[in-house]
Amino acid sequence: MPMNSIPDQKKPYLLFLAALVMGALVSSLALAGEGDQGTGQRSPGQTTRPNEASQQNRVEEGLKQADLLGRQGRLEDAVGVLRQLRLQHPRDQRLGASLARLMNARGRELLEQGNSTSSRDWIEGAAVLAHEIVDGAGESQVAVLKSFLATTIYDQACIAAIAGSNDEALLRLAEAFAWGFDEFERTMSDRHLASITSTREFQSLMDEQRTIAVERLHEKTLNELDEFEPYEFDFRLAGLEKGVVSLGDYKGKIVIVDFWGTWCGPCRNEIPLFVRLKKELGEQGLDVIGLNYQEPGINEVKRVIEELDINYACAMGTDEVKAQVPNFEGFPTTLFIDGEGNVRLQLVGLHSYERLEAICQCLIDENHGDSTSVQARSASE
Repeated sequence: MPMNSIPDQKKPYLLFLAALVMGALVSSLALAGEGDQGTGQRSPGQTTRPNEASQQNRVEEGLKQADLLGRQGRLEDAVGVLRQLRLQHPRDQRLGASLARLMNARGRELLEQGNSTSSRDWIEGAAVLAHEIVDGAGESQVAVLKSFLATTIYDQACIAAIAGSNDEALLRLAEAFAWGFDEFERTMSDRHLASITSTREFQSLMDEQRTIAVERLHEKTLNELDEFEPYEFDFRLAGLEKGVVSLGDYKGKIVIVDFWGTWCGPCRNEIPLFVRLKKELGEQGLDVIGLNYQEPGINEVKRVIEELDINYACAMGTDEVKAQVPNFEGFPTTLFIDGEGNVRLQLVGLHSYERLEAICQCLIDENHGDSTSVQARSASE
């Protein structure tokens, strides 16, 4: 179904669901480096016996088949494939992570359809499995899995709120935040939480968690900026609206460069966040540039720019510009550029407003000479 034929109120959910299904395969890839702890990978120097190689091939084929079924919207069939495969490979964390994500996606789908009873079974099953996977994961994989676990627990809060179990909903919500859930805008507006959002307990929880999340995000962002290897980046392209879009003209500002396409659901879902960032942080020196790729034509891009009320410059990207980005993985890709014109952080995929805002604010503070900036902190060390 074309995106422009879907009711507006359904678009955010469908984009979210697509991202969740895609996350199943991403999780499997992220877990592929855990040595020989049931993941189908071997440590350096170890050999793989023919029988083990055959088992690994079956796992890979099963993951690909489930991913294809998920993309087609056949979530229960995808879950069935992985459940059967996991009976043969119970220690494979890639299978477990992908299965949990697809189960949660099916639960979310049922929730949107109004079937909260069946949804509860799927989501709770996903949460149990996610806890099991997190407990058995290696240290390098825990961060990836904790984020998904937090989302699953958040969905449990939604189910509880729909059932009128407000105390349980609040407890689950607090647990989700404790695991790192930070989508406050979504939480405040989620219709599934309607039974608790007007309560004093909910407001108190949100105030408390916002404060904690801001501090946590700030520290996390400073660490990321400190560890990231900056690189030079520049372009001069014909603007879609008028004139020339040249990154050099933005020197002295903090600039977000968004690699996106009108055909990319997560890209379109993230654009309102960039529009809001420019509105709220523009006076502090933030700007945004959109670079479009793989487009059917300029007229379609201009139509979407008007539809999404984009308030920043856009241009058609080139392969030469994209080639400047190390290890370019896909769309959307977001670059955060400091006042000197260097890329200071690079993200792939859809991210929450709070995450994007934290990165921008750290770079703005640094640009204004704030003593808590990453450069000042690095100098002191």
